[in-house]
Amino acid sequence: MRLFSALVLLFFLSTAGAEGVVYDTFLTPTVTAVCKYATNREDGSPFLPEDYGPVQLIIVKEPNATAEPYYNGKLCRARIQLSAMEPGQYYRYWVQFDSERRRSRKGQLVPFELIGNEPVRATTARPNPPHDQGMR
Repeated sequence: MRLFSALVLLFFLSTAGAEGVVYDTFLTPTVTAVCKYATNREDGSPFLPEDYGPVQLIIVKEPNATAEPYYNGKLCRARIQLSAMEPGQYYRYWVQFDSERRRSRKGQLVPFELIGNEPVRATTARPNPPHDQGMR
C-alpha cells in the first residue's frame, strides 16, 4: 500500500506543471480527438453547413506554432497515436475548409502533455527460432 501511495504522489508531483490533460503513453497509447464544425471563416464571413469541406487536425509543441496537419479529411474526428510521439507538452487545434478551400478561424487550442515511455518505433523483428525439444 505504501508503494502505491508513493507512486500516486510521484505522479501528481511530476504533473504539477502540466498544462491540460496529462496522458501516460503506456496506459493511454491512443486518444480520439473530436471537433466542432466551424461557424466563421478567417475573414469573419459565416460558414454555412453546405459549404463544409475537409477538416485538419494540427498538433504543435508551442501555442503559436504551425505544422503540417496530423489529420486531413472529411470527418470531424481523428485518432491520435500518442505512443508514437515524444514525451512533452503539446497543443492541438482544428481548422475547417470550405468547398473553395477558404479557411475557418483556428479552433480552440487544447493543451495536453505526454509522459511515459519513449515513442514506439516500427521494427522488423524476426521470430525466435524453434527450440530443439529432442524431437528428431
